[in-house]
Amino acid sequence: MFFFQRGGPIAVKDGFTSGYRGAGPSALARALCILDTLKIELDEVEAPLELIKRLSVSALTCDDLEFLGTAEPVRPSRWFDYVYNIFGSIDQSAAVWAGFEPSIPFAALDQRLMTLGLRLRHEPDNVLLTGFRILEDRVRERTGLSDHGSKLFSRAFQGEESKLFWRRAGDEPIDPGEQTGRAQLFTGAYQAFRNPRAHRTPDDDLVSALVEFMVLNQLFRFEAEAVERPPTEVDPCSLPKAG
Repeated sequence: MFFFQRGGPIAVKDGFTSGYRGAGPSALARALCILDTLKIELDEVEAPLELIKRLSVSALTCDDLEFLGTAEPVRPSRWFDYVYNIFGSIDQSAAVWAGFEPSIPFAALDQRLMTLGLRLRHEPDNVLLTGFRILEDRVRERTGLSDHGSKLFSRAFQGEESKLFWRRAGDEPIDPGEQTGRAQLFTGAYQAFRNPRAHRTPDDDLVSALVEFMVLNQLFRFEAEAVERPPTEVDPCSLPKAG
């Protein structure tokens, strides 16, 4: 297998097949699936045996590289055969990605979740419950409310009298429907994730925990963007007159 990329060509030596469905042919088929899923163009060329022998002993020449870079690709493409011979007609897209280790996109995390993110792999349940608890404490601190869970977030973000709201770049409030949608994300996340987690032991796998953690991260980001709603000004003319 041979790749041309910005950092220079990369060659993978032969030995992927030995007449049966072993680890080599399976790894080649899976690698081809990954490249195809990433929309990387794949071409196959017919290479002379002497070139393959030089590749096996790490002795490719400049002429070999030029040949591989300029040779006419085989048409119609037949690299699919390497995949089909291993996996048959089964779509391997889901299996390809399932083979990757889940990882946290730390660049996208709210800074307050960094420490918890480092612990997620080892103690997901404790990390997620702690994160939801920190978020509740922060909203209570900002709003002066004493409620908990969904009720707290409903009073904090829902409606025109909410304690907190969001503005656009031009300092105008966001659309009421968008305000409602964001508020419902808070209440929905607590009902869908935090409440079940607090009342029963979850069967956490790392992928599920990571998905929930990123939902929590979005709530933290929304909370950080929210601003306190200014007090409503009372029109003196609307006040009842004395006596």
